[in-house]
Amino acid sequence: MPQEGELITPTSSGPQRGVVNEGADCADPPDSLYSHESGGVERPWWQRRLFVQEPTLFGPWDGVFTTVMLNIFGVIVFLRMGWIVGTAGVANSILLLIICASLALISVFSAIGIVERCQIQNGGIYFLISHVLGSRMGGAVGLIYALGQAVATGLVAVGFGESVAHLLGTESRAMVKAVAIITIIVLTAVNTAGVSWVVRLQIVLLFCLGLAVLDFVLGALFTSNPDEHVFRWSMQRLRENEQPNYLSVNCTQFNNQTTTVLPASSFFTVFGVFFANFLGVLAGVNMSGDLKNPHESIPLGEISAVGVSSTICFIFIMILGSTCQRMALLCDNMISEKVALTGIFFLLGLYICSLSSTIGSLLGTPRVLQGIAADGIIPILRPLAQGVGPNDNPLFACYVLMGVASVFVLLGDLNRLAILSTMPFLITYAFVNYSYVSLAMSYDLAHVSEAT
Repeated sequence: MPQEGELITPTSSGPQRGVVNEGADCADPPDSLYSHESGGVERPWWQRRLFVQEPTLFGPWDGVFTTVMLNIFGVIVFLRMGWIVGTAGVANSILLLIICASLALISVFSAIGIVERCQIQNGGIYFLISHVLGSRMGGAVGLIYALGQAVATGLVAVGFGESVAHLLGTESRAMVKAVAIITIIVLTAVNTAGVSWVVRLQIVLLFCLGLAVLDFVLGALFTSNPDEHVFRWSMQRLRENEQPNYLSVNCTQFNNQTTTVLPASSFFTVFGVFFANFLGVLAGVNMSGDLKNPHESIPLGEISAVGVSSTICFIFIMILGSTCQRMALLCDNMISEKVALTGIFFLLGLYICSLSSTIGSLLGTPRVLQGIAADGIIPILRPLAQGVGPNDNPLFACYVLMGVASVFVLLGDLNRLAILSTMPFLITYAFVNYSYVSLAMSYDLAHVSEAT
């Protein structure tokens, strides 16, 4: 007979005795439906990759740098840099680059200062301002920022529509707007897949943009196309394009068209178009809730992205100013493609930068709206606080941004949208700077009081 405290285990040779282990593992069997929840069996790799059940956090390069680079390096560089150099001249174009980069860096440093002194939460720009100036002020500025991002989303979508229309050999405005709206809808659907998939896609897109820049630089070094008014690099041509030309330009003879007259411009008109290139400089801050270590990732990723993108813009200015004739710069929006070595990679970069900038806007801006809605500042926005998935993806806010951006696509063209989108961002950056000054003063005074 078995003694008390012993267990009979059947075997092929008969029952055997074993001591009962009160701490034995009582996990579900391996084929149990819930075995993965109790730690019995690890989920297959395809389930771990495709069906993410835990929040995915990112670092400075995949989470911040790629997001900011793809927001900054957009259609303005590919489609309007020639017009900027031809209108403002090489000297003023470099001055505009310095001004825009300085304004962007001031806001970046202010955001970094707030990040270093505060506990990071979701909401991006809204969090930065509301943490210092209050939720009502943060909500007001956050809505202005979201409006500017909606205009910027429409801007890059229209740029993509223009490039597709050029590829199809048509100048139809209806075609441009239709392609732009379809693009916004499709990329909104991509964002619904979750932030992890979007970030992976951004890394691929950034690599393709690097190929486009390389194609442009190699073309300037090794090729020329006199039939398209593109020549080898020349200091004489650089001096010819040094001074500005803000007068009205008749491009009819150059383009062999009947009605192509560019209106007169000014330094501030060109500034409005150029600054649109730096509108997404704080896009990395909007990723604050999806970063492993925001206090380190945001400063490193933001500053690196601004430095790299500014360097690329400087290269474009110098190459276009030293290889192209003035009329070609003013009248040919695709002059940069003619400078490129093959043109194929450049066009690929043009299409991708339009898509990537739109993806970046649709990725970060809804999180600002979600943060505003979650605090209940504006009751009508409360439904936008609801998120989907492990990363709390702001699906409904993304749909709202898609609708507003589509409206702006219908209302304006590329240059108008570029100028219109500048003011909301300047207001936002001014409030970010003021928030940092206010926080820094109170923070330092508090430390002085503690020391005394």
